[in-house]
Amino acid sequence: MKTFTRDSTIHLKFNFRDHEGVLINPLSATVTLSYKPPNATDVTTISYPLVQSGSDWTYDWDSSVASACIIDVHAQTDGGPPTSAIDCQFRLKANTTNRRLAGDYWLDWDAGYGL
Repeated sequence: MKTFTRDSTIHLKFNFRDHEGVLINPLSATVTLSYKPPNATDVTTISYPLVQSGSDWTYDWDSSVASACIIDVHAQTDGGPPTSAIDCQFRLKANTTNRRLAGDYWLDWDAGYGL
């Protein structure tokens, strides 16, 4: 699992493939991030449109909106039923200057939460 420091911009990049593993380029795609905002008790889930560059689909996410935790990521093609989807996670850790604000802890969303 990759680890990033909170307050950085995280570059997300996806390539979509069909059921045979062939690279596809859909008309549009979306990424959904689930995270815990600072000083919040509930998890926030927000979707963003991905931007296409060749066969890469990207989004630059400002991680300052999240506490130090495990971020769940779901990317999928749009336009009817998704023809391709990707699930992943990354760890967001607090940097030295914001440890007291956000705490340097990890939120484990794995128990009973399948990705």
